[in-house]
Amino acid sequence: MSYRDKRIIETIDDAFNKCSDISNIRSSIIIQDSYHHKIQKFSATDEIKYLLWDQFEGFSRHRAAGIQSIPEDNYILFVSSATEFQPHWDRKLKEWLLEHNVNEVLSKKEDAFSLDGTFINKKIFSDIGYPNYLRMMGEEEDISIKLYAKSYKAYSGIDKIIINKESKEQDYIPFSVTHNYDQVQKLYDFGFNNFVDLKPYSDRAKFYANKNPIKKIYHQLNEVEYRDQDIRKLDENRFLHHGSRV
Repeated sequence: MSYRDKRIIETIDDAFNKCSDISNIRSSIIIQDSYHHKIQKFSATDEIKYLLWDQFEGFSRHRAAGIQSIPEDNYILFVSSATEFQPHWDRKLKEWLLEHNVNEVLSKKEDAFSLDGTFINKKIFSDIGYPNYLRMMGEEEDISIKLYAKSYKAYSGIDKIIINKESKEQDYIPFSVTHNYDQVQKLYDFGFNNFVDLKPYSDRAKFYANKNPIKKIYHQLNEVEYRDQDIRKLDENRFLHHGSRV
């Protein structure tokens, strides 16, 4: 998925130019922009969608719908819109599969899911679910704790196969309670929220939450000073002196 990041064109070209077998790959791309970037389809199964802001329901919901349409035995590779691929990257992923089973995940960081680089079987999402209750942020945290709690193993090392280029500056903050970032905080605090129940796996969920405290919501303008006791507090102070951006 891309928000006005034209580097996605280079990323898609690089993926297909450096793969060993195009038939191994199906691309699924959603671009939130009014400008239709000239992205080439390499096969009839490739999917490219363009969405205007008023058509947009949130990154998580569109990703969840895309995952739902993928056949059960297929693997999914998550990459950022600015990614460089190693030559024969698809062959290297297939070689990794020979040494690992469907319950194991290849990611950027051990025991963590990353939208910028994760290789995972669709069957896992059929079990843990994809967080379509979220709008803009919190997917990585939700999926990471569910993977660990349910004893799926995420290995680091995908950065030997794909390379993330410099990320775009984060310029959006989920300021609305309807974005449900507070539900991710609740999941880490209590092992459940209004959409996810990890109580049967409470010991592992608690261990993971203590080891990997949830990140505070980030904004490049630093308009709000977050304290631990206030992280879930939503009020007008978040918009003070920044009315023109709201």
